[in-house]
Order: sequence, then C-alpha cells, then structure tokens
Amino acid sequence: MAVPLTSSTRAARVYTSSATGVQVFTPQGDLLGEIVAPGVPNFTFGGPKNDVLFILGDTKIWQAKLRAKGV
Repeated sequence: MAVPLTSSTRAARVYTSSATGVQVFTPQGDLLGEIVAPGVPNFTFGGPKNDVLFILGDTKIWQAKLRAKGV
C-alpha cells in the first residue's frame, strides 16, 4: 500500500497527494479543497518565496502559485 506524500505550510495547512490531485486539509483533518491533477505521485514547494507548488504527474509537471508558503 502506497503512503501519500504530505507537506505543510506556515498556515498549518496539510497538503497530501491523492489519485485525483493534491488535497489540502486543516490540522484537524477537515478537507479545505483540492488542486485537481490526475495521477499525482509527488509534489513539492519551491520558487524564491517557497510559494509555488510543483506537482509531478505521471506524464506532466504542473506549477501552481499559492498565497500559502511551504515550510
């Protein structure tokens, strides 16, 4: 069984990979939303201000500029 990749932001949001994209949760486990991108095995925060989410799909790489900053 694969374990989803998780990361967090300074605002204490938890990001996790899923079969349908990157899901964003509160620290209490409530789903806030999802960045839809099929087949996401990996992602990372980057960019000069650590506010770009690089999403690595099976055959593509996406980037999303966020208001949140990764830690």
